[in-house]
Amino acid sequence: MMLLLPIPMPIRTNKAYRIGNRGGRATQWLIDEAKTYKAEVTLLVRNAVLAQGFVFADADFFGLELVFAPPNRRGDVDGGLKLTQDAVADGLGINDRRFSEVCIQRLAPCKIPTARIKIYLTKEWSIQNDNNITKRP
Repeated sequence: MMLLLPIPMPIRTNKAYRIGNRGGRATQWLIDEAKTYKAEVTLLVRNAVLAQGFVFADADFFGLELVFAPPNRRGDVDGGLKLTQDAVADGLGINDRRFSEVCIQRLAPCKIPTARIKIYLTKEWSIQNDNNITKRP
């Protein structure tokens, strides 16, 4: 079972957080634009789960695929991943540690920037030794 849905263009992580000093400690927090993006993606995921009947009650782990076509070539390929991953996890009502697979694909720049995500159920992978990678039962 999987969900496939369009989302707004991700905000690059470098621009999503403000870093400052609060109470004598260095902290970071989301800027308003990033909060709006996260809330919108969270709502899109929640609505898609309900509308498409995405059942994941027994799922241990999830996979996430982020595909986007930015307006230009600036920025890292993984720049919008963390914020998107957090929003998807919130939309599913899970901890983002339950993503065992993440795939990012940046397409050629286009005049109308687009993005989409695919969420699917998966199993956790475990490395038993240097040469043997297996799925956990």
